[in-house]
Amino acid sequence: MKDIGSYERAKSLLKKYLSGDCTAEEERIVLYWFYELKKTGSDTVRPKGEVPLSQRLNEQLDARLFPEKKKKEIPLLWLRVTAAVACCLCVFGATFWLKKHDGLQTFDMLAAETTIASGPSANDILPGTNFATLSYSDGKRETLRDSSFLRTSTKQHGGTQTAHLEVPAAGTYKVELEDGTRVWLNAASKLRYPTHFSTDERRVSLEGEAYFEVAKDRDRPFRIDVKDSQIEVLGTSFNVNAYTEAVATSLLEGSVKIRQRHQEMILKPGEQAVVHQQQIKIEKVDPTHATAWQQGDFYFDSHNLREILMQISRWYNVVFKGDIPSQATTVYSGRINRNQKLSNVLEILQLTTGKSFRIEGRHVIIH
Repeated sequence: MKDIGSYERAKSLLKKYLSGDCTAEEERIVLYWFYELKKTGSDTVRPKGEVPLSQRLNEQLDARLFPEKKKKEIPLLWLRVTAAVACCLCVFGATFWLKKHDGLQTFDMLAAETTIASGPSANDILPGTNFATLSYSDGKRETLRDSSFLRTSTKQHGGTQTAHLEVPAAGTYKVELEDGTRVWLNAASKLRYPTHFSTDERRVSLEGEAYFEVAKDRDRPFRIDVKDSQIEVLGTSFNVNAYTEAVATSLLEGSVKIRQRHQEMILKPGEQAVVHQQQIKIEKVDPTHATAWQQGDFYFDSHNLREILMQISRWYNVVFKGDIPSQATTVYSGRINRNQKLSNVLEILQLTTGKSFRIEGRHVIIH
């Protein structure tokens, strides 16, 4: 009965895909099935001179995932034949995949590897997507893939508990806390918070990067513990970047109090506080640059190549190897959309830096 259930689920999902009714997450599942199917060599036998099925499917999948690209005109009859063959092949592959992975938490589809038609790279990498794992102090754990907010409910979890929301590399997620505060987590970040705040304060802890929209509550200040410093607010919007030893807080609106041991400073809109080596430094900035990731962009403002590659590495879950200067001798500024394939991003970097890049699995070789 389980085999029949998996088959029906696969068939239903592929039918939705072909009719254009899939969600973004479901499209990624179909894409993953296709590339897993290609690895089995099912496309090796075909009439002489016929375009490989994998190439035809790849063009369709690529057009679905990246509609901003100019689509090629495909005769209607040819499209129907291709879709029918794709459906038949993918149903069997999808059924097998569903049977194998039912009930399992898998990260394989985050920044999934894809084939590439030409060029020096062995493969390409898709961008990250919504994904997180949520665990509670009572041992309960769940995987989150929905693009909507996770809304915290005390009743749902039987009283106050400590929640741990973890976003892996190539992931991002949003959560609404019990008081109405909204938090966007960037890749490779963690947020710990209670399912119900106390009567005198609202306290959370952060690792990585997050954008906060704090609900106003004059009687309960909102406090964020990050490394060895603390951020305190009443109601405001700001970004916190704590990937490195330095903690950068960029304020969009409201006011923020930064505490570091015995130091305390007030941050105003359009300012950024950097806490590093037990010192707080405040400077004027455009805070929207710090939140570019939340809007779907990489933003670089006098960043050296190493700093740029760190951002790209987290979002595509890849490792860069090769000629990476250790000193910030040259810096770059600009904005790159991060909702595209890794190869597209690397092409822009190649034009800017003069470096060449080659993707090999989850490694990017720099020359």
